[in-house]
Formats: sequence, C-alpha cells, structure tokens
Amino acid sequence: MTEKISNFSLNETLTNVELLHDKQHQNFLIIDSSSEDDIENPTLNLTLGQTFQTCDEAEKFLNDYALEKGFSIWRKRTENDDNKILRKISWECCCAGNYQPKKILNPNDQRNCQSKATGCKWRVNGNLPKNSLRISFTTVVDEHNHQMIPSPSTNIAKYRKLGEDMIQFIDFCVQNGTTGT
Repeated sequence: MTEKISNFSLNETLTNVELLHDKQHQNFLIIDSSSEDDIENPTLNLTLGQTFQTCDEAEKFLNDYALEKGFSIWRKRTENDDNKILRKISWECCCAGNYQPKKILNPNDQRNCQSKATGCKWRVNGNLPKNSLRISFTTVVDEHNHQMIPSPSTNIAKYRKLGEDMIQFIDFCVQNGTTGT
C-alpha cells in the first residue's frame, strides 16, 4: 500500500520529484519524474529568418524572450503599406539610444535624473513581404552593453501586473461602493 505525500518540507528544494510513503514498511521513496517532455518553459532561441503568423505573435515571442533573458523591448518603428497592412517593424532594447540632455541655463531649474539609454545594440527587424503571409526576422542583433536585470518580472514596469486576487478585490470594492474607480 503506497500513498502519495503532497505536503512535505525538506531542507533542499526538489524539482520534478514525487515522495511516496509505503505505510506497511515505513519506507519513503523518492522518484525522479523529470524528463525532457515535461519541460514547460524551454529556453527560447532567437534566430535570423524565424517566422510567425502575425506581428502580435512575433512581438509576444520577443517579449517572452526578453523576459527570460532579463531585459525589456519596445517597438522602434513600424511601416504600413497603402492598404494599412503592417509590412515592416523594428524592435529594440529599452536601453538603446544615447542620452541627449536638454539642459536649461538656470541650474536651479534642472532635475538630476538619470537615463537608462546606454547605446545598446540589441534590435530585431521584421518584414512581411507582399507575396507572403508570414512575418520573418530579417535582422537580429543579439548584443547588449549593459547588465541584464536579475528578476525582470518584478523589476521592469512593463512586466508588473496585478494578481487575479487583487483584481477581484478591486472589482468587489468598486461594485460595493467602498471605493471609486
């Protein structure tokens, strides 16, 4: 008779492991259940010529890639044809460009703020030719000249989101008149 133990604590963190308890013999079995098929988030690879069905799909891939690597991206440029169909798009690292100060003559009117622009070279260009239905990456420059952010999902504003429980609480408060929108 073997039962699965769901709540247990160990000094070490075990991933992809099941702890089984044999009541009859008072033995604990640790079974490694990891395999290559069980990997939920494989490492994303960015390559030249990679294709996607839509621009949104390509942008989602690039955002996931950036989140995994520890940086953030934005759209630099888009180009539409006469029929308003997106044909060319460029994404770049949020640290691209160089800081251009707009100093005012009076030093008391200046704010001493810093820029995150470091001249980062990372960029990806996408192209949707008229004779194709898929967008492809025509330029990939995967080089950074700055430190990657260790936990981007909490440190980069673009990736910070309210949890589902917080959204439900806010909806409850608004619907019951405890607070305004």
